[in-house]
Amino acid sequence: EQLGVMGGIDLYAARLPEHNGEAEEAQRVGSYGWHIDTVDALIYILAGTKRVRVAGYTPGSRVTLDRILGPRSAVYVPGGRWHHLLAYHSEGDGAKAGGWPGTWARVLSIGLPNANTDVLEDRVRGLAGALQDKGLTWPSEPGALAVPLPPALSGKVPVRFSEVDALDPQGLAALHRRTLRGEVDWIALLAKMGANLDLATLANGKRPNLTALGLALCCMPPATAVPTAEALLSLGASTKEVEFGKGKALSAREVALRRKILPAGLLARLPETGARSGAEL
Repeated sequence: EQLGVMGGIDLYAARLPEHNGEAEEAQRVGSYGWHIDTVDALIYILAGTKRVRVAGYTPGSRVTLDRILGPRSAVYVPGGRWHHLLAYHSEGDGAKAGGWPGTWARVLSIGLPNANTDVLEDRVRGLAGALQDKGLTWPSEPGALAVPLPPALSGKVPVRFSEVDALDPQGLAALHRRTLRGEVDWIALLAKMGANLDLATLANGKRPNLTALGLALCCMPPATAVPTAEALLSLGASTKEVEFGKGKALSAREVALRRKILPAGLLARLPETGARSGAEL
């Protein structure tokens, strides 16, 4: 909250048993196994030793990072990337906690908002059922060939989740989707994350190319269009060209006047500018 962003901080602790002659593999302690998060994770090792493995966006994908890290080391894992942490014994282990023998590995996980959390959460829900009881395993070495996937899991990832201006299959970026929902807090957060406030959607059969402000003015009920448009204007969204199509661009005022239902107070914030032909753009 002090940083001006939504997020969370979690502390994970794992106690490894004292060396007792067992094979080293039996002395390791895992976290959640292979998993993905719906936030971008900054993982900071406070104590102990961790093996950190990071793969791609699909189950069983290539391992791109495989490192054993100690205290004061950190790794950044973008939302949607499969990863796994495993606690290891390290040289000089001998920490005690609460009177119990053994070594403690402690990790601080800082969850940072992912620009495409909404799409990522949909993907996680879709993957949950398909992943159950499939017995998938990961290649043990970085760069090894990916394991075969069931058909339900082999679909293309809809966007690179951590790219703030990535367009989804419907031609919408995170800012466009949050605008259509009237989520002004998310709009402000995306602006802090560097979102292009004037990025246009990809046209489809029902919709021309529109900026977020154009979407608010053309396509939302007045009750939500007004606060959403005002939020975009306060952040510096351009009013000059918000709709593109048929060889010309329309200004925010022209789009608003076309509806004839938006309040005069909002119209007063939209300067008068004429439409420009495609040759002028």
